[in-house]
Amino acid sequence: MRRLVLAVAAFIPLWSAAQAPAEPAPAGTQAGSGPRPVAIEPAPPPSSSPPRTPRSYLFARLGALVPRATDMDGFANGVAVEAGAGTRLTRYLAVEVGAGYLRTSQDETGSNSSVGSYHMTQDLSAVPIVATARLSARARELELYALGGAGLYLWSLGSDVSSSQYAPYSFSGKDTGFGVHLGAGLSASLSRRFVLGLEAKVLVAQATFLDRTSNVDSAIVTVSVGYGL
Repeated sequence: MRRLVLAVAAFIPLWSAAQAPAEPAPAGTQAGSGPRPVAIEPAPPPSSSPPRTPRSYLFARLGALVPRATDMDGFANGVAVEAGAGTRLTRYLAVEVGAGYLRTSQDETGSNSSVGSYHMTQDLSAVPIVATARLSARARELELYALGGAGLYLWSLGSDVSSSQYAPYSFSGKDTGFGVHLGAGLSASLSRRFVLGLEAKVLVAQATFLDRTSNVDSAIVTVSVGYGL
């Protein structure tokens, strides 16, 4: 009887342990498993920097030549064309080289004691080969700049004269001279590569025809388009 009581007393603790609920596993782990890896949230990709303005570019300009010198009284507003290429040395400084075509004309009727009544037409043209420096400031898509430069001008003059006292005749001349220009402009970026602008500058130059040197100072106003390379 005593052995039976001892066996029952030993069985009771084992039975109580089997019936007790299991303790919950610590947060972040599962029972019977090792440590779980820490979850890492995916990071957003690095923000891409805005596209840079092309360093080199091509340009073309078309507009008007407005004679300003007294020696060019009577010459009408003409045409001005220019094309070339430029490169930005810094964010604010660029240099350009270009060539173009300038043309203006005069149509005059009058009379004097030498030839009587007369009618004269003159065409003055030039092929400029120039270099220009541009100093600019930018605000969003706009660029305001000042410019200055110099170059060679290949001048040509052709005249036709008819008068009451002489048979019709003509004369012509050519000259190569030095000229300087100063001005300013405003341009707007249409896209990363295309730019549309407006430019005005003053040309200071001289040309010699038939042993006479004349001032051919003029204003040049053009609309420009640029393409970044």
